[in-house]
Amino acid sequence: MATQQSSHIANTQIANMMDSSAGDVGRLANGVMNQADSLFPSFQGVDGEAFKDLLQNWVNTAIQIQKGMENIQTSMLTNDGQSVTNQLDNITKIRNDSVFGIMAGS
Repeated sequence: MATQQSSHIANTQIANMMDSSAGDVGRLANGVMNQADSLFPSFQGVDGEAFKDLLQNWVNTAIQIQKGMENIQTSMLTNDGQSVTNQLDNITKIRNDSVFGIMAGS
């Protein structure tokens, strides 16, 4: 019984961290787009389009990661460990295949 209660507490703590982290990622993505909107008029031509594409790809990746974190949160609250493992694998793949992975050299 103590192990089950301990597991439930740990799952709840992880779910809370995922909720907080997903909120942080969402705020960052919104901040990037708000700043980008003010910068877009300054960039013209091919460079301007490349800049817009880069930021849009970054935001799209951030949103995918945010959704993965939200899925982990849900999985932790329902105590479905395999779903959590699958979601973590998905987030890692998204990160590695994205601009985040490119910038980090993965």
